[in-house]
Amino acid sequence: MKILFIIQNIVVGGVENQLFRTVEFLSINKEIEITIATNKIEHNDFLLSFISNNQNIKLIQIPLIDIPQKKLITFFSRRYKKFIRKIKLNKFYRIAYNTYDVIIDYKNADFFSHLKKYKKYKKAKVITMMHGSYSFLNSFFGESRFKDILNFYDGIICLTYKFKKQLIENYPMFKDKTFIIYNSIDFNQIKNNLIKNEMNFNLPETFISCISRLDSDKDQVTLINAFYRIEKIFPELKLVLVGDGETRQNLELLVDKLNLKSKIIFLGSLLNPLPIMKKSLFTILSSKSEGFSLVLLEALCLEVPIISADCPDGPGEVLKEGEFGLLFNPGDVEDLKLKMIKALENPQIMKEKARLGFQSLYRFDINQNTEYLYKLLFDLINK
Repeated sequence: MKILFIIQNIVVGGVENQLFRTVEFLSINKEIEITIATNKIEHNDFLLSFISNNQNIKLIQIPLIDIPQKKLITFFSRRYKKFIRKIKLNKFYRIAYNTYDVIIDYKNADFFSHLKKYKKYKKAKVITMMHGSYSFLNSFFGESRFKDILNFYDGIICLTYKFKKQLIENYPMFKDKTFIIYNSIDFNQIKNNLIKNEMNFNLPETFISCISRLDSDKDQVTLINAFYRIEKIFPELKLVLVGDGETRQNLELLVDKLNLKSKIIFLGSLLNPLPIMKKSLFTILSSKSEGFSLVLLEALCLEVPIISADCPDGPGEVLKEGEFGLLFNPGDVEDLKLKMIKALENPQIMKEKARLGFQSLYRFDINQNTEYLYKLLFDLINK
Protein backbone atom coordinates (compact mmCIF):
# COMPACT_ATOMS: atom_id res chain seq x y z
CA MET A 1 0.00 0.00 0.00
CA LYS A 2 1.38 3.39 -1.03
CA ILE A 3 0.14 6.36 1.02
CA LEU A 4 0.70 10.06 0.37
CA PHE A 5 0.07 12.49 3.23
CA ILE A 6 -0.22 16.14 2.18
CA ILE A 7 0.03 19.04 4.62
CA GLN A 8 0.50 22.79 4.13
CA ASN A 9 3.69 23.16 6.14
CA ILE A 10 5.65 21.48 8.89
CA VAL A 11 6.10 23.52 12.04
CA VAL A 12 6.20 22.62 15.73
CA GLY A 13 2.55 22.02 16.54
CA GLY A 14 -0.02 19.47 17.65
CA VAL A 15 -1.22 18.57 14.12
CA GLU A 16 2.32 18.04 12.86
CA ASN A 17 3.24 16.01 15.93
CA GLN A 18 0.25 13.77 15.36
CA LEU A 19 1.11 13.35 11.67
CA PHE A 20 4.66 12.27 12.47
CA ARG A 21 3.50 9.92 15.20
CA THR A 22 0.95 8.33 12.87
CA VAL A 23 3.33 7.76 9.94
CA GLU A 24 6.05 6.39 12.25
CA PHE A 25 3.71 3.67 13.49
CA LEU A 26 2.18 2.99 10.06
CA SER A 27 5.66 2.56 8.59
CA ILE A 28 6.37 -0.34 10.95
CA ASN A 29 4.17 -2.34 8.57
CA LYS A 30 6.59 -3.30 5.77
CA GLU A 31 3.73 -3.51 3.27
CA ILE A 32 3.25 0.27 3.51
CA GLU A 33 5.27 2.93 1.67
CA ILE A 34 4.75 6.44 3.05
CA THR A 35 5.47 9.83 1.52
CA ILE A 36 4.78 13.23 3.08
CA ALA A 37 4.32 16.18 0.70
CA THR A 38 4.29 19.75 1.94
CA ASN A 39 4.29 23.22 0.41
CA LYS A 40 7.35 24.37 2.28
CA ILE A 41 10.21 22.43 3.83
CA GLU A 42 11.94 24.38 6.58
CA HIS A 43 14.72 22.41 8.23
CA ASN A 44 13.97 23.23 11.85
CA ASP A 45 15.01 20.99 14.76
CA PHE A 46 11.55 19.44 14.83
CA LEU A 47 11.77 18.29 11.21
CA LEU A 48 15.46 17.30 11.30
CA SER A 49 14.82 15.06 14.30
CA PHE A 50 11.98 13.32 12.46
CA ILE A 51 14.02 12.83 9.26
CA SER A 52 17.02 11.36 11.10
CA ASN A 53 14.82 8.85 12.92
CA ASN A 54 12.64 7.86 9.93
CA GLN A 55 14.78 7.52 6.83
CA ASN A 56 12.30 5.07 5.30
CA ILE A 57 9.67 7.82 5.04
CA LYS A 58 9.98 10.12 2.01
CA LEU A 59 9.56 13.87 2.32
CA ILE A 60 8.87 15.87 -0.85
CA GLN A 61 7.94 19.44 -1.66
CA ILE A 62 4.83 20.38 -3.60
CA PRO A 63 5.80 22.71 -6.50
CA LEU A 64 5.68 26.28 -5.28
CA ILE A 65 7.20 29.26 -7.09
CA ASP A 66 7.23 32.58 -5.29
CA ILE A 67 6.07 35.37 -7.56
CA PRO A 68 7.35 38.71 -6.21
CA GLN A 69 5.03 41.68 -6.50
CA LYS A 70 7.83 44.22 -7.00
CA LYS A 71 7.52 46.73 -9.85
CA LEU A 72 10.68 45.48 -11.54
CA ILE A 73 9.02 42.09 -12.01
CA THR A 74 7.27 42.55 -15.33
CA PHE A 75 3.72 41.53 -16.03
CA PHE A 76 4.93 38.92 -18.54
CA SER A 77 7.50 37.54 -16.10
CA ARG A 78 4.79 37.09 -13.49
CA ARG A 79 2.49 35.40 -16.00
CA TYR A 80 5.34 33.11 -17.06
CA LYS A 81 6.04 32.00 -13.49
CA LYS A 82 2.35 31.28 -12.91
CA PHE A 83 2.33 29.25 -16.13
CA ILE A 84 5.37 27.22 -15.04
CA ARG A 85 3.83 26.56 -11.62
CA LYS A 86 0.61 25.40 -13.26
CA ILE A 87 2.57 22.89 -15.37
CA LYS A 88 4.46 21.62 -12.33
CA LEU A 89 1.31 21.28 -10.24
CA ASN A 90 -0.40 19.44 -13.06
CA LYS A 91 2.52 17.00 -13.18
CA PHE A 92 2.60 16.62 -9.38
CA TYR A 93 -1.10 15.72 -9.05
CA ARG A 94 -1.06 13.50 -12.14
CA ILE A 95 1.80 11.48 -10.66
CA ALA A 96 0.24 11.52 -7.16
CA TYR A 97 -3.14 10.28 -8.37
CA ASN A 98 -1.50 7.47 -10.37
CA THR A 99 1.32 6.45 -7.99
CA TYR A 100 -0.41 6.18 -4.62
CA ASP A 101 -3.26 3.97 -3.49
CA VAL A 102 -4.55 6.62 -1.12
CA ILE A 103 -3.94 10.34 -0.62
CA ILE A 104 -4.63 11.76 2.84
CA ASP A 105 -5.30 15.50 2.89
CA TYR A 106 -4.20 15.70 6.49
CA LYS A 107 -5.68 18.93 7.80
CA ASN A 108 -9.19 20.24 7.18
CA ALA A 109 -9.30 19.69 3.41
CA ASP A 110 -6.50 22.23 2.86
CA PHE A 111 -5.80 20.84 -0.63
CA PHE A 112 -9.41 20.39 -1.71
CA SER A 113 -9.22 22.99 -4.51
CA HIS A 114 -6.15 21.42 -6.13
CA LEU A 115 -7.29 17.83 -5.62
CA LYS A 116 -10.62 18.64 -7.24
CA LYS A 117 -9.04 20.70 -10.02
CA TYR A 118 -6.89 17.77 -11.12
CA LYS A 119 -9.45 15.03 -10.42
CA LYS A 120 -9.39 13.99 -14.10
CA TYR A 121 -6.26 12.00 -13.13
CA LYS A 122 -7.92 10.51 -10.05
CA LYS A 123 -7.24 6.83 -9.46
CA ALA A 124 -6.22 6.94 -5.81
CA LYS A 125 -8.75 7.12 -2.99
CA VAL A 126 -8.73 10.52 -1.27
CA ILE A 127 -9.36 11.08 2.44
CA THR A 128 -9.41 14.19 4.59
CA MET A 129 -8.93 14.51 8.34
CA MET A 130 -10.90 17.18 10.18
CA HIS A 131 -8.78 18.68 12.96
CA GLY A 132 -10.92 21.69 13.81
CA SER A 133 -14.27 21.84 15.57
CA TYR A 134 -17.40 21.21 13.50
CA SER A 135 -18.91 24.62 14.26
CA PHE A 136 -15.71 26.42 13.24
CA LEU A 137 -15.21 24.52 9.97
CA ASN A 138 -18.86 24.72 8.92
CA SER A 139 -18.80 28.46 9.55
CA PHE A 140 -15.36 28.92 7.93
CA PHE A 141 -16.26 27.17 4.68
CA GLY A 142 -19.95 28.02 4.57
CA GLU A 143 -22.59 25.32 4.21
CA SER A 144 -22.54 25.10 0.42
CA ARG A 145 -18.76 24.79 0.09
CA PHE A 146 -18.50 22.50 3.12
CA LYS A 147 -21.02 20.14 1.51
CA ASP A 148 -19.03 20.25 -1.74
CA ILE A 149 -15.85 19.38 0.21
CA LEU A 150 -17.47 16.48 2.07
CA ASN A 151 -18.94 15.15 -1.17
CA PHE A 152 -15.55 15.09 -2.94
CA TYR A 153 -13.60 12.92 -0.50
CA ASP A 154 -13.89 9.13 -0.42
CA GLY A 155 -13.47 9.15 3.35
CA ILE A 156 -13.80 11.71 6.14
CA ILE A 157 -12.00 11.11 9.42
CA CYS A 158 -13.19 13.02 12.50
CA LEU A 159 -11.28 13.30 15.77
CA THR A 160 -14.27 13.27 18.13
CA TYR A 161 -17.69 11.65 18.39
CA LYS A 162 -19.17 15.11 18.84
CA PHE A 163 -17.82 16.23 15.44
CA LYS A 164 -19.08 13.07 13.73
CA LYS A 165 -22.51 13.38 15.35
CA GLN A 166 -22.94 17.01 14.23
CA LEU A 167 -21.71 16.26 10.72
CA ILE A 168 -24.10 13.34 10.23
CA GLU A 169 -27.04 15.28 11.68
CA ASN A 170 -26.49 18.04 9.11
CA TYR A 171 -25.23 15.92 6.20
CA PRO A 172 -26.74 12.42 6.65
CA MET A 173 -25.83 11.48 3.06
CA PHE A 174 -22.16 11.21 4.14
CA LYS A 175 -22.76 8.86 7.07
CA ASP A 176 -21.27 5.76 5.42
CA LYS A 177 -17.94 7.41 4.63
CA THR A 178 -17.45 9.24 7.93
CA PHE A 179 -15.23 7.65 10.56
CA ILE A 180 -13.71 8.56 13.88
CA ILE A 181 -10.10 8.03 14.93
CA TYR A 182 -8.91 9.77 18.06
CA ASN A 183 -5.58 11.56 18.11
CA SER A 184 -3.19 9.12 19.72
CA ILE A 185 -0.17 9.00 21.98
CA ASP A 186 2.78 6.69 22.32
CA PHE A 187 3.01 5.99 26.04
CA ASN A 188 6.60 4.73 25.79
CA GLN A 189 7.73 7.84 23.91
CA ILE A 190 6.20 10.10 26.54
CA LYS A 191 7.97 8.19 29.31
CA ASN A 192 11.26 8.43 27.41
CA ASN A 193 10.81 12.16 26.82
CA LEU A 194 10.20 12.64 30.51
CA ILE A 195 13.49 10.92 31.29
CA LYS A 196 15.30 13.13 28.75
CA ASN A 197 15.36 16.17 31.00
CA GLU A 198 17.37 18.44 28.70
CA MET A 199 16.47 21.73 30.39
CA ASN A 200 19.36 24.16 30.56
CA PHE A 201 17.45 26.73 32.59
CA ASN A 202 16.06 26.98 36.09
CA LEU A 203 12.36 26.68 36.75
CA PRO A 204 10.55 28.47 39.59
CA GLU A 205 9.67 26.46 42.68
CA THR A 206 5.89 26.85 42.30
CA PHE A 207 4.36 27.32 38.85
CA ILE A 208 1.56 26.40 36.49
CA SER A 209 2.17 25.71 32.80
CA CYS A 210 0.63 26.39 29.43
CA ILE A 211 2.13 24.49 26.49
CA SER A 212 0.73 25.80 23.25
CA ARG A 213 1.42 27.78 20.11
CA LEU A 214 1.06 31.50 20.79
CA ASP A 215 -1.75 32.79 18.60
CA SER A 216 -5.13 34.44 18.97
CA ASP A 217 -7.09 31.18 18.77
CA LYS A 218 -5.09 29.72 21.69
CA ASP A 219 -6.19 32.77 23.70
CA GLN A 220 -3.33 33.21 26.14
CA VAL A 221 -4.75 36.72 26.71
CA THR A 222 -7.55 35.20 28.81
CA LEU A 223 -5.03 33.10 30.73
CA ILE A 224 -2.75 36.07 31.48
CA ASN A 225 -5.66 38.23 32.61
CA ALA A 226 -6.97 35.45 34.87
CA PHE A 227 -3.49 34.95 36.33
CA TYR A 228 -3.31 38.70 37.02
CA ARG A 229 -6.47 38.38 39.17
CA ILE A 230 -4.97 35.65 41.39
CA GLU A 231 -1.31 36.59 41.61
CA LYS A 232 -1.76 38.63 44.79
CA ILE A 233 -3.66 35.75 46.44
CA PHE A 234 -0.81 33.36 45.57
CA PRO A 235 2.29 35.62 45.56
CA GLU A 236 4.80 32.78 45.09
CA LEU A 237 3.03 31.37 42.03
CA LYS A 238 4.52 31.74 38.53
CA LEU A 239 3.10 31.05 35.07
CA VAL A 240 5.38 29.35 32.51
CA LEU A 241 4.39 29.64 28.82
CA VAL A 242 6.01 27.14 26.45
CA GLY A 243 5.53 27.87 22.76
CA ASP A 244 6.01 30.57 20.18
CA GLY A 245 3.91 32.29 17.55
CA GLU A 246 2.54 35.44 16.02
CA THR A 247 1.04 36.88 19.23
CA ARG A 248 4.15 36.57 21.40
CA GLN A 249 5.12 40.23 21.15
CA ASN A 250 1.60 41.39 22.05
CA LEU A 251 1.46 38.96 24.96
CA GLU A 252 4.78 40.24 26.27
CA LEU A 253 3.44 43.80 26.04
CA LEU A 254 0.35 42.74 28.01
CA VAL A 255 2.53 41.11 30.68
CA ASP A 256 4.60 44.30 30.91
CA LYS A 257 1.45 46.45 31.15
CA LEU A 258 0.11 44.30 34.01
CA ASN A 259 3.48 44.46 35.75
CA LEU A 260 3.84 40.66 35.65
CA LYS A 261 7.30 40.33 34.09
CA SER A 262 8.66 38.73 37.25
CA LYS A 263 5.72 36.29 37.40
CA ILE A 264 5.20 35.12 33.80
CA ILE A 265 8.01 33.34 31.95
CA PHE A 266 8.14 32.91 28.15
CA LEU A 267 10.32 29.91 27.22
CA GLY A 268 9.61 29.79 23.48
CA SER A 269 9.30 26.54 21.51
CA LEU A 270 10.91 23.44 22.98
CA LEU A 271 11.26 20.02 21.36
CA ASN A 272 10.57 18.36 24.68
CA PRO A 273 8.35 20.38 27.04
CA LEU A 274 7.12 17.36 29.03
CA PRO A 275 9.57 17.70 31.97
CA ILE A 276 8.26 21.25 32.46
CA MET A 277 4.65 20.09 32.38
CA LYS A 278 5.40 17.32 34.86
CA LYS A 279 6.91 19.75 37.38
CA SER A 280 3.97 22.17 37.19
CA LEU A 281 1.11 22.17 39.71
CA PHE A 282 -1.29 21.90 36.80
CA THR A 283 -1.40 22.77 33.11
CA ILE A 284 -3.90 25.03 31.34
CA LEU A 285 -5.40 24.91 27.85
CA SER A 286 -7.06 28.26 27.09
CA SER A 287 -8.09 27.80 23.43
CA LYS A 288 -11.20 29.32 21.88
CA SER A 289 -11.49 26.31 19.57
CA GLU A 290 -9.74 22.95 19.64
CA GLY A 291 -10.68 20.03 17.42
CA PHE A 292 -8.58 17.82 19.64
CA SER A 293 -5.72 18.58 21.98
CA LEU A 294 -2.68 16.34 22.25
CA VAL A 295 -1.37 18.36 25.17
CA LEU A 296 -4.33 17.14 27.23
CA LEU A 297 -3.44 13.53 26.45
CA GLU A 298 0.19 14.14 27.37
CA ALA A 299 -0.86 15.73 30.65
CA LEU A 300 -3.13 12.79 31.50
CA CYS A 301 -0.34 10.36 30.62
CA LEU A 302 1.90 12.15 33.12
CA GLU A 303 -0.98 12.42 35.62
CA VAL A 304 -0.64 16.20 35.61
CA PRO A 305 -3.86 17.99 36.70
CA ILE A 306 -5.63 19.98 33.98
CA ILE A 307 -7.75 23.09 33.58
CA SER A 308 -9.12 23.44 30.05
CA ALA A 309 -11.42 25.72 28.11
CA ASP A 310 -14.60 23.81 27.33
CA CYS A 311 -14.30 24.74 23.68
CA PRO A 312 -15.68 22.74 20.78
CA ASP A 313 -15.07 19.86 20.18
CA GLY A 314 -12.25 17.94 21.86
CA PRO A 315 -11.49 18.94 25.48
CA GLY A 316 -14.86 17.96 26.95
CA GLU A 317 -14.63 14.54 25.31
CA VAL A 318 -11.03 13.97 26.44
CA LEU A 319 -11.77 15.09 30.01
CA LYS A 320 -15.16 13.32 30.14
CA GLU A 321 -17.05 16.59 30.64
CA GLY A 322 -14.97 17.57 33.69
CA GLU A 323 -14.49 14.22 35.39
CA PHE A 324 -10.77 14.17 34.56
CA GLY A 325 -10.05 17.91 34.94
CA LEU A 326 -11.68 21.30 35.39
CA LEU A 327 -13.46 22.99 32.48
CA PHE A 328 -14.13 26.73 32.08
CA ASN A 329 -16.09 28.79 29.57
CA PRO A 330 -13.80 29.84 26.68
CA GLY A 331 -12.70 33.47 26.91
CA ASP A 332 -14.25 33.89 30.39
CA VAL A 333 -11.54 35.45 32.56
CA GLU A 334 -13.59 35.31 35.76
CA ASP A 335 -14.54 31.65 35.30
CA LEU A 336 -10.90 30.69 34.65
CA LYS A 337 -9.83 32.68 37.71
CA LEU A 338 -12.28 30.76 39.91
CA LYS A 339 -11.19 27.40 38.46
CA MET A 340 -7.52 28.27 39.08
CA ILE A 341 -8.28 29.17 42.70
CA LYS A 342 -10.23 25.92 43.09
CA ALA A 343 -7.34 23.90 41.70
CA LEU A 344 -4.75 25.64 43.90
CA GLU A 345 -6.85 25.20 47.04
CA ASN A 346 -7.79 21.56 46.33
CA PRO A 347 -4.64 19.82 45.05
CA GLN A 348 -5.76 16.33 46.16
CA ILE A 349 -9.01 16.58 44.21
CA MET A 350 -7.04 17.66 41.13
CA LYS A 351 -4.61 14.75 41.51
CA GLU A 352 -7.51 12.31 41.78
CA LYS A 353 -9.05 13.68 38.58
CA ALA A 354 -5.68 13.26 36.83
CA ARG A 355 -5.38 9.69 38.13
CA LEU A 356 -8.82 8.78 36.75
CA GLY A 357 -7.92 10.42 33.46
CA PHE A 358 -4.75 8.34 33.24
CA GLN A 359 -6.83 5.18 33.56
CA SER A 360 -8.96 6.27 30.57
CA LEU A 361 -6.06 6.58 28.15
CA TYR A 362 -6.58 3.21 26.43
CA ARG A 363 -8.90 5.14 24.06
CA PHE A 364 -5.91 7.01 22.68
CA ASP A 365 -3.36 4.20 22.28
CA ILE A 366 -1.29 4.78 19.13
CA ASN A 367 -0.94 1.07 18.32
CA GLN A 368 -4.68 0.45 18.50
CA ASN A 369 -5.67 3.57 16.52
CA THR A 370 -2.99 3.13 13.83
CA GLU A 371 -4.11 -0.46 13.30
CA TYR A 372 -7.67 0.80 12.86
CA LEU A 373 -6.48 3.45 10.35
CA TYR A 374 -4.65 0.79 8.34
CA LYS A 375 -7.76 -1.42 8.24
CA LEU A 376 -9.89 1.55 7.21
CA LEU A 377 -7.51 2.42 4.34
CA PHE A 378 -7.24 -1.23 3.25
CA ASP A 379 -11.03 -1.61 3.13
CA LEU A 380 -11.43 1.69 1.27
CA ILE A 381 -8.87 0.76 -1.39
CA ASN A 382 -10.43 -2.66 -1.95
CA LYS A 383 -14.01 -1.45 -1.92
